[in-house]
Amino acid sequence: MGQKIATEEDYWMCTQGIMPARMQSVQLTVKQKDGKKYLLKTDTATASVGDFVCKWMMLIMAAIAAIVTVAIVATGGAALGAIVVAGAIAGAAGAAVGSIAGALVCGQKAALIRTWTVEKNNLVIGGQKTLTTGSVMKCPIFGAEIRQAPNVKNWWQALLVGVGNFGTTVVEGALGGALIGTIGALFAGAATIAVPTLGSIWANIAGSFTGIGLAVRGVFGANQASNDWATGRANTASDAAQSFGEGAIPEAGSIKRIATGQAQPTDALLLLYFLHLKTPVKEPQPKEEPAKEDEGKTKDEPDAQAPKPANEPEAVKPGEDGKAYEEGNLEGKISESQTARDRAIDEYNQLGKNFESKTVATDGIKAVSGWKESPGGYTDVPPKKVKSYSDEIGHSPKKAGAMDQIKQGGFDGKYNSSHAEKKVLVNSPNEPVGVSRPMCVDCQSFAQKQAIATGKEVIVSDPEGTRIFNPDGTVEFIPK
Repeated sequence: MGQKIATEEDYWMCTQGIMPARMQSVQLTVKQKDGKKYLLKTDTATASVGDFVCKWMMLIMAAIAAIVTVAIVATGGAALGAIVVAGAIAGAAGAAVGSIAGALVCGQKAALIRTWTVEKNNLVIGGQKTLTTGSVMKCPIFGAEIRQAPNVKNWWQALLVGVGNFGTTVVEGALGGALIGTIGALFAGAATIAVPTLGSIWANIAGSFTGIGLAVRGVFGANQASNDWATGRANTASDAAQSFGEGAIPEAGSIKRIATGQAQPTDALLLLYFLHLKTPVKEPQPKEEPAKEDEGKTKDEPDAQAPKPANEPEAVKPGEDGKAYEEGNLEGKISESQTARDRAIDEYNQLGKNFESKTVATDGIKAVSGWKESPGGYTDVPPKKVKSYSDEIGHSPKKAGAMDQIKQGGFDGKYNSSHAEKKVLVNSPNEPVGVSRPMCVDCQSFAQKQAIATGKEVIVSDPEGTRIFNPDGTVEFIPK
């Protein structure tokens, strides 16, 4: 596209801005026939109050908001997922609010330090050289360049491009906030970094091409195509498709630059695919030994301590079956459940890397979450059996979308029907159970329904504590 003398009707875009804008001429004499004034080398301000709206200010505000929010949430003992989500929401909100700061800082302020590097030497107006549509203006604040956007002809087209850039920058703020949340979770002990495996790397790659990851790629691809069209780099359908691909799959460009020795700092983001996070499992705490009787006390001597409350259960001797309780004695059941929890954690730690995302539950048997073949020594309880039993006790397993594998022959609630504690409770109803990870809400509801349906307590201990599900529907919690 040939160059012409630049006028106030031309739109320009900043490489670090989000909104195309027209420049404002300070000279009042030399105009085109339509009244548009020619641009001079001294014209560095736009006609828009918000100017180009600095993208970097949006991202800086996103980072500040995410850091503050994550610091509050992480120190409050929140789980990994909650910390990451909080960081993402704060990052997105910070970026949106940052657009105001970006407009104020960019605005008429940045114009004072901008300079044009290309001008037309053979046309001088008022002692100043004029500009052409090939002129480039430098902004030293963030090393940005301002160039003409030849395909943007009116305010509506400029708005369309600007809205796309705004939305993309908000998404970038959310992604940055999620990364800050992950770092905060690591410092808070809500997550640990494990050695990456082929499985973990593939899971990261696959996750970026499904669900939210796929939607984000679509946003970035469409925005890249929009910007390339505005600046004249994508004028055909083929060009637009190529621009979309470059924006949607930036890893291809990173790999190409690394292979040719032209790597950029942003190419280091490829290392995120090697990130392998694990949620730490709390180790069982040593139990206190009971106090011994005074050596000088005789067998028939009355106890000197205060009498027990009337409702406190009496000690029960072990029966022939080895149980430390009789019917109605909750103390023995609670103790057995807590022992099962410690055993479940030990069993989980022995499973190895192939089962690190799983959960183990035990009572008299051992069960591991999921529906694939269980390791040796573990009892297989199919999700369909859990679902059938759930129907009997009036529990409806929560739907989990794609994880229920409907298209692969699954059913609504398959994922939640594969949880380890449900398997144990189906195999051995009302037996005290221990589980290696905190119970999810659906498993708590299942245990509650079993207690109501059978008329007997269901006791489950996890790393957070012990829950007693009573036949009347109430639930008691004993923190660990």
